[in-house]
Amino acid sequence: IEGLWRTADSPAWTPDALCMVVKSLAEHARHLVKWPSRGNWLTAESKAVTIVATLLPEFKEADEWRRIGIERLYRQMYDEVYPDGLENELAMGYNLWVLRNYSDILDLAILNDRRAEIPSDYQARIEKMYNYLLYAMAPNGMVPGLNDSGNANPTSYLEKAFAYFPERKDFQWGATRGKEGQVPAATSYPFPYTGHYILRSGWDSQAQYLLFDAGPFGSGHQHEDKLSVLMQAQGREWIVEGGTYMYDHSRWRRYGSSTRAPNAPRIIGMSQSR
Repeated sequence: IEGLWRTADSPAWTPDALCMVVKSLAEHARHLVKWPSRGNWLTAESKAVTIVATLLPEFKEADEWRRIGIERLYRQMYDEVYPDGLENELAMGYNLWVLRNYSDILDLAILNDRRAEIPSDYQARIEKMYNYLLYAMAPNGMVPGLNDSGNANPTSYLEKAFAYFPERKDFQWGATRGKEGQVPAATSYPFPYTGHYILRSGWDSQAQYLLFDAGPFGSGHQHEDKLSVLMQAQGREWIVEGGTYMYDHSRWRRYGSSTRAPNAPRIIGMSQSR
């Protein structure tokens, strides 16, 4: 839909072509309203419904689409995100994608003077997701990506977090890697619902850092890695996660998802198996 808006005044668009595309967007919204899926797919679908309803208010169903889209997104915040801020797949890449869906809709509402349609605590709920990014951030500035994810740079997310929550000077500190703002108040930090426990000696790039994963099995993209640890010290990664592999049925995929890949305990050579 953004591509349409950027090119709509091009003479290459005929009236018939424009009508066909706009009609398809309406059909898309109708289908998603009628046939919702689940998990992070439902989050993305609800975002799509809300975008179509907001940017094409001419449709008679637009108000109802917007109500349904926002209602589903809000419910997803409770069903999909743990109270301490990580999406229940416990995989950073998917967590960031879900967080972007939530924040994009908040931005869309603000830009289109529809902030009143967003639940009053919607913004407070996503603050916890940004809080996880800050306190899980390792000395090298990356947030570890467990399960089917690589490490992630949280800078742009913490910039947005500080824009939403200007009183959180620690978000500013994280976004600028200490050039501005206030150093986070705590060093070690527990995430009891997510099951991640962060231990650190300080917030400088040479600090000692350990992430202990004692959490539940992810709702998707899981690895058999419970009770594993990641460690950094003196500006280096010393103990790392096993990484991930393409989503196929190869032995490398099986290896990367098993207890053999991360630094996790095995009992008499046997792996975890949930």
